Amino acid sequence: MAEPFKIWKNPGGYDDAPVYMGEFYPPANQISFFWTDLRDLGFSPGHYTVRLPDSIRQRYGLRKWQAVQVPA
Repeated sequence: MAEPFKIWKNPGGYDDAPVYMGEFYPPANQISFFWTDLRDLGFSPGHYTVRLPDSIRQRYGLRKWQAVQVPA
């Protein structure tokens, strides 16, 4: 996979801003992230927004954004 996925943690309330978590690659042979993948990367419970690379979106016909919730 040539390009990483960009991940933001969504705010807990309206007064908070999204927090950019960085760039990550999904596990081998996956084209997206599951909540267990984020948990395994050390992400805390919460709602996350994942931006898929253009190459993945175009190749598989996916949307630009993915929502992932890591449960408590």
